[in-house]
Amino acid sequence: MVWNEPGKNGKDPWESGEHSPDLERLVRNIQHRLQALFGGRRPGRNGMSATALLWTLPVLAVVWVASGLFTVAAGDRSVVFVLGRAGAIMQPGLHWHAPWPIGSQVTVSGVDQGRDYAHLYNQLVTQDGSVVMVAAQVHYQIADIRNYLFKVSAPGADATGSRVLFEALADSSIRTAVARSTLADMLGSGRDRAETEAHDLLQAALQQNDAGIAVTRLVFQRVDVPGVVASAYADVRKAQQDSRQLQDNAQVYANRVVAEAKGTSDADVTEAGAYRVTRTSEAQADVARFDQILDAYRA
Repeated sequence: MVWNEPGKNGKDPWESGEHSPDLERLVRNIQHRLQALFGGRRPGRNGMSATALLWTLPVLAVVWVASGLFTVAAGDRSVVFVLGRAGAIMQPGLHWHAPWPIGSQVTVSGVDQGRDYAHLYNQLVTQDGSVVMVAAQVHYQIADIRNYLFKVSAPGADATGSRVLFEALADSSIRTAVARSTLADMLGSGRDRAETEAHDLLQAALQQNDAGIAVTRLVFQRVDVPGVVASAYADVRKAQQDSRQLQDNAQVYANRVVAEAKGTSDADVTEAGAYRVTRTSEAQADVARFDQILDAYRA
């Protein structure tokens, strides 16, 4: 409501026309004290400046206290600071902290659902000196909010240092795992082993640095040969396929020749055995006839 309304002849609507001397003296004393405290203008007889100030101070106090209200979204967490020291970790919902400059809060998003780090490595060298292109994706979660916020980053910061450290360690782990694998491994079944090795290297490095981060999944979404060597590698793969085909053909021929030779050998052995039996029988018959002739000759 305004103090001077039309038709009121500029009078204070709260004035009754009669004033108590004690009340007026009390108001004037309050006005003088407020004037001395805040350095304001000398108030008029109607006490407008003092009354406005008396209403303004509680409103400002209420606004200051209400400025400490904040909401933590689902899946997020918030760390409350009091005089620069980290305090409680707030769960999702409506909360209050001591207003500035006494208190503050920092919200960490994506704590429950985790975060993804994806990167394309255009040229990674394998153990056998080949060059591959790897598209990797790492899914991780914040396991320790205090370490994530303050171990690497400055207190109260947005954990930029932790993210930079995580990306650097992820790049190093992936490069190391690829460098310990051959090109055939990266393009074949050995990719799973390289992913597991990169995951283990990254998790060990994060634990060593107390980064407060846990790796839940690391995958190589795509592994390919860069375009500059794709044609040469295609020739190499074709030569490898031709070599395998020749080896298979040679093995088939060897198996057939060995089988034929074995069959011929078995036939010869069988024929020789039959010939031996025949000659032995004939010799035994000749010996029997000779014995008969010898007996007759002696008689």
